[in-house]
Amino acid sequence: MTEELKDTSSLKNSITQQSDSNESIEQALEDSENRRKEEGGFGVEKPISVIFAAIEGFEVDSNADMDMIEEISIVKQQFDLELDNIITKYGGITDKIQGGFFMATFGTQVTNKDDPTCAVLAAMDMVKITDKFPDVDIHVGINSGVAWVGGIGTDQYTDTTVLGPTVNLAARIKAKAGPKQVVVSPSVYHLTKDIFVYQSLPAESFKGISQPVPIFSVVDQKPEATRITAFKESEEERQKRLKAAIPPHLRDKIDKARLIVQGERKIVTILFSDLSGFTELSEKFKNEPSKMALLMDKCHHDLGKIVYKYEGIIDRIIGDALVAIFGAPIVHENDPERAVQAGLEMMDEIKRFSDRMAIEMDMPPLNVHIGVNTGRISIGNISTDETQKMDYTVIGEPVELAEKLEDISETGEMLVGERTYRLTRALFKYEKKTDVEVRGQLIPVYRALGKRADPELKRGVSLLNKVFVSRETEVKTLNEKSKMLWQNQGHFVGLIGQAGLGKSRLKRELRLNLGGRVTWLEGNCFEYTAQTAYSVFISAFTVYLDIQETDRDDEITEKLIYKIKNLFRESDEDLSDEIIPYIGSQLFALNFEGDYAEKVKYLDAEGRRRRTFAAIRDILIEESRRKPVTFVLEDLHWIDQVSLDLIFFLSGSIVDNSIFLIALYRPERTELCWHINDEIPSRIPNQSTLIELSQLSSQASRNLLEGLLTLINADSLKERIIENAEGNPFYMEEMLRLLIDNQVIQQIKIFNVDFSDQLQVQLDNGFMPEELLAGFRQNHIEFGSNFVVSIQEMGQLWRISNVEKTYIVRQLEKQIVVFQNQWATVGNADRIEIPDSLEQMLRARIDRMSSEPKSILQCCAVIGRTVDHAILEQISDDIADLDTNLGQLIALDMIDPQHSPSGQFEYVFEHIVTHNIAYSMVPVVTRRNLHTRIGDSVLLKNQDNPERVLEQLANHYHQGNDESKALIHLAKAGRKAKQQYNHQVALKLYTQGLEHLGESSVDLLEEQIIIHEGLGDVYTIQGEFDAAIKHFEQAAQITGSALREAKIKRKIADVFEKRSEYEKATEMLQRALEDLKDQPNLVEEATIYNSIGWIHSQKGDYTRAIDMATRALKLVEGTTAYDIIASINKNLGNYYFRKGDLEKTNLYFENGISQAERIGDKMLMAQLYNNLGLVENMIGKVENALDNYKKSIELKKQIGDNVGLTNSYSNLGSLYSTMNDFDASLKCHQNALEIAQRSGLRENVANVENNLGNFYFKQGDNNQATDHYLISLDIRKEIGNLPGLAEVYINLTGVNLKEGNLETAEKYSREGLRTAEEISVPQAIAHAWNKVGMVQQQKKDWREAITSFSKAAEIADKANMTLEIAEANRCTGEVLIEMGNRDQAKTSLQKALEIYKKIKSIDNIELTQQSLSKLGKHLPN
Repeated sequence: MTEELKDTSSLKNSITQQSDSNESIEQALEDSENRRKEEGGFGVEKPISVIFAAIEGFEVDSNADMDMIEEISIVKQQFDLELDNIITKYGGITDKIQGGFFMATFGTQVTNKDDPTCAVLAAMDMVKITDKFPDVDIHVGINSGVAWVGGIGTDQYTDTTVLGPTVNLAARIKAKAGPKQVVVSPSVYHLTKDIFVYQSLPAESFKGISQPVPIFSVVDQKPEATRITAFKESEEERQKRLKAAIPPHLRDKIDKARLIVQGERKIVTILFSDLSGFTELSEKFKNEPSKMALLMDKCHHDLGKIVYKYEGIIDRIIGDALVAIFGAPIVHENDPERAVQAGLEMMDEIKRFSDRMAIEMDMPPLNVHIGVNTGRISIGNISTDETQKMDYTVIGEPVELAEKLEDISETGEMLVGERTYRLTRALFKYEKKTDVEVRGQLIPVYRALGKRADPELKRGVSLLNKVFVSRETEVKTLNEKSKMLWQNQGHFVGLIGQAGLGKSRLKRELRLNLGGRVTWLEGNCFEYTAQTAYSVFISAFTVYLDIQETDRDDEITEKLIYKIKNLFRESDEDLSDEIIPYIGSQLFALNFEGDYAEKVKYLDAEGRRRRTFAAIRDILIEESRRKPVTFVLEDLHWIDQVSLDLIFFLSGSIVDNSIFLIALYRPERTELCWHINDEIPSRIPNQSTLIELSQLSSQASRNLLEGLLTLINADSLKERIIENAEGNPFYMEEMLRLLIDNQVIQQIKIFNVDFSDQLQVQLDNGFMPEELLAGFRQNHIEFGSNFVVSIQEMGQLWRISNVEKTYIVRQLEKQIVVFQNQWATVGNADRIEIPDSLEQMLRARIDRMSSEPKSILQCCAVIGRTVDHAILEQISDDIADLDTNLGQLIALDMIDPQHSPSGQFEYVFEHIVTHNIAYSMVPVVTRRNLHTRIGDSVLLKNQDNPERVLEQLANHYHQGNDESKALIHLAKAGRKAKQQYNHQVALKLYTQGLEHLGESSVDLLEEQIIIHEGLGDVYTIQGEFDAAIKHFEQAAQITGSALREAKIKRKIADVFEKRSEYEKATEMLQRALEDLKDQPNLVEEATIYNSIGWIHSQKGDYTRAIDMATRALKLVEGTTAYDIIASINKNLGNYYFRKGDLEKTNLYFENGISQAERIGDKMLMAQLYNNLGLVENMIGKVENALDNYKKSIELKKQIGDNVGLTNSYSNLGSLYSTMNDFDASLKCHQNALEIAQRSGLRENVANVENNLGNFYFKQGDNNQATDHYLISLDIRKEIGNLPGLAEVYINLTGVNLKEGNLETAEKYSREGLRTAEEISVPQAIAHAWNKVGMVQQQKKDWREAITSFSKAAEIADKANMTLEIAEANRCTGEVLIEMGNRDQAKTSLQKALEIYKKIKSIDNIELTQQSLSKLGKHLPN
């Protein structure tokens, strides 16, 4: 318990005295009436008109986060103000607005004969304004009549209340109204029927009224209604009055935010109470409403006193219900306990009052039932009248649950939610009652039974599961691995742990151990740089090059050149000119001139990337030759893809160099950083170590606590700290800070020494001022000369240790104070509320801060974990006190100062947990405004080269409130990411850009096109074809350029082709060619013809495919369109490969690779590596084929080419199968099939199914093989893929031969041969003749079989098809054995065996050797 709850005995005594006194209930009510009269009158009966309304449409979805809740809250507040404007316009008063409940009255202040008419006019306007709020409905009921009007409440909160049957009937009529319907009572109808058009509704029965009541629906107003203008006001006057009604402190916030309301995020405890028994009392006093009002006022007054006693505030009084808040605006660590204690006392008070009423006035029993819940809410001050009441509007799950708990609680019962129970179970006794559903989740509910006689120790529930401290093993591991640096070897260590578990502490321990023996480099990732290429390396090299924030580009260039030139000055090989241009341009966006500019100018993105990787590697290696290098990469859970690739690249360089790479990241398996765990151990298994930090044991936690401070005579408190820390050292440290902040524990003071301003305190080993020595001697503490002094804070704090003890010396104003190195509890430790999580603890600390430093902290949090002081100055509203407020934050350990590279102070959230919590507390409106202002400041600071901070700008503007700026920078950042092959980042940025499309973006057509076309490109690569077409079409609709529209249509055609929709693709390409007639462009025309050629190839027409590709190549020959030239060469190589011309195949593939490498086009390179693998596999170069397939897969993974991955995986799987590595083969085929099915790639699915058939056929599972072949056959028939059909017919021949189904095998072999000859593909024809010959061989048609095999061998020989040549010779040899021709059989078999051995086809080697063995036996003629 953080603060001691006061003993209630004095309250009990006062109540007992009151109960035992001669004062009766009548006297108490009289006293209450007199009190109200003194405050300005109590109440009267008068004619009024009452509106009740039910509002729907602002309910919060079960999956809503706090941002969404706040947004709904803001819109609801605007809606409520609109309603209030309407009521005020017609002279009424808004009585209550709470959630979906609305009540207004007319005539409560000044009675007017037009009150009923004004009420109906107001209700009609209330219905109209719902049109401005989508999905919002309102149901309205109105009644007119006599009611009691007066004030009810507490001393500090008085609620103007109307009571009586008139009010009750209005509420019940409301329940009969439909959406957007106004229903009135008979009295309103008779008073206003000449002014409005009504529709009569069926009479309804209402509680308390014996006969059914006729009701009427308002249809329209008559001309007579126009005379009601007395209460209408101009818009300007209404705005003035509304602004005057808002409290000044809130008005300032509103003006700054330019919004109506400003909220805050809090953790509070909500108490809902409802008086039960008032229905019976209403019946008893139905003719005395003033007596009823006095009773209610008395109850609320006494309940309010209890709430205020525990420093809660009254949020609402609605009829007989009361809502109180504990934790805002006054914050205590034990607010949940205060709320529960208040609730228990409220129940006791009402019960005593009810007992006295029953005795003295023969009244039915009165009681209260209460619901209490704790949690996060969005809370804000709103006031629509001139009272000084605390009129909070709260929204969030805790409010809903508290209200529900009050609703389900029984008379005289208090129910609490799970979090309140967890926070207060040590002080109060509970029993589990039930589970209730809130937003789709079951929440346990507990019944409060009373206060514990002997409070128990509390056990906090930590949100952080893993921890750090007592890390001897980890420190030892790091130190041992670092020793490899002096053996000319490097090592990679991954430090993995949740926030606060000690990764940074381990890093600091290592640095202390290594000292100056190594060159220490350190880089950080940040949340806003997760989309910035090279982010962690930019951070590291900024320090390495001593780049200051104020440096101009020319100054940065000068530092870079000097540093790198100096590094290689004495090197055997000066690589500086190969490093400077790439580090400068890629990491710092520098624009060079001369030779450096030429080096970068003609490189594409991938070329620059490769050279940048090499440059960073060469710097580290050269540094390591001078002195071992330790390179720390921190917070890699925010790493970008390029930096991750670079880390993998560098990992290969540490093997034979003195480089120690240390990566710090969280165990978040969904983030990029987790690839380190998957990749690094396999890349460098003997030189990598992964260290995952785990929770501390109980004993280790005790050791930590004793190490942090010596807390004497506080065993109970220490156990509570350890139990609540649950092994989390940061949690424990924060707990201790909280105890110190609240002065619960203090260091034990020994003595103090006064000193003048002139005295300079100096302490050193073996030396201290005489004044201090004298003080120690007076306290019987003797020091020899062997004592050690360690400086904790320069000139402020020292630690003096002798053999036996340690003492703390602190310099205060004009005093030196000496403490024991021990702490003692100076108050009741129960005064400190131990939070149930680290989050609640930090929120409590932040909430207690004054408004100025809290505002600065929130600004810091929005800027980021590292706070740029210049940016902070620009967005701060109070620059004069900025440094003072920052000083307070430093003193509170919220932020830490550190030296920036420029030597200036910057501010850092030491723990990311602190930053995240501070950030989450910033209200959504404030946060968005700050993000926009920060974006503007960052842009201004980097106006000379905004490209350098493009991702940071995109991040801030996306989370800001300027839609246009967000769209512009997200489009630019997305395009930059796509060009760097960061497709996942590009997808994220483009998708974020979609969120900002709207009215504000109508003039930003270029950005819209970039986003839609970019999304189309990324989705195409990922195989999300429907999404790709959708975005391409949206881009085409808004582009005004014929050329651009042609390009987009060509891209749409590419999607159709990938889905095997060849006719649609061809039609779209023809339309693209038509567009080019209006805006000719040779490169685009060539690209289109190249695509047309590819479609012909997919249909098996390679002659036309070659014609189209040749035509395309002629259009771009001699141009710099290297990408399209490479693509055309790749396709021509494919076509000639299919036609069996391997000479031209190799020529075009080599040309394609040359062009692709020239421009660094990863996709083309990946495709060409795959194609080379196919060729080399066919000609028997198995190892080369394997290597090229793997290269293709690696590149396709990097760029996210799911479509291409299916082909490469499938090809690799087939190759593994021929090598008898069946596990690897099956895994590849399954990967390919999963990607192809997910992406809707029908031809790819058919191809993989065919290859799976081959796999199972080779395994001897003919049934499975047949199933897969038939699936492939059906798809290829449907899409008309003739080359694929020929292939699967041939394969079905083979499996049926194995099964002995000669008739079926012969049918498939003839279909395969016919299809192969139709498309004129030599490979397919040779393969088909071999299968035809095998069928003839099984039928013992020897001569026909020899003829078929001869045809296969002849065609295969011309096409250099090694496998088919071997197959034909093996089968020929087998037939010749059967025919008795031993010599020719031996020749054929030996030729086949030679080829099989060359291509390592193990199964075929065995088959051929078996056939050769038969030659030694008796053979038939």
